[in-house]
Amino acid sequence: MAETGAVAPTIRTHVAHSMAGERLRYLVERIERLQKELSGLRTRNPALADAYAAERRSVQEDLRNAWSEAKTTGFDAEALREIIRLRSISSAQRMGLERTVSIYKQALGMP
Repeated sequence: MAETGAVAPTIRTHVAHSMAGERLRYLVERIERLQKELSGLRTRNPALADAYAAERRSVQEDLRNAWSEAKTTGFDAEALREIIRLRSISSAQRMGLERTVSIYKQALGMP
């Protein structure tokens, strides 16, 4: 009986982490998609800017709602922004950046 009690919390913890990971992925991908959509609306023909104003406002509202949902769910907005920024660069660039930051941190005596 003691084994069952010890295993159950581990399974619940794994399921909770899995669900949080899925929720995190959903929110990050949703925010990235909305940001890309908004960026596309901004680069269209300036002569048609008024025609796209309502669509732009709608996407901006969806983006605000996504960020609000992330915060309400308990995710840190600053960390999410950093993750989204890191996902936008190639893995080679990311690795180079991480190496450089590590060198700078060492030079400054930061852990």
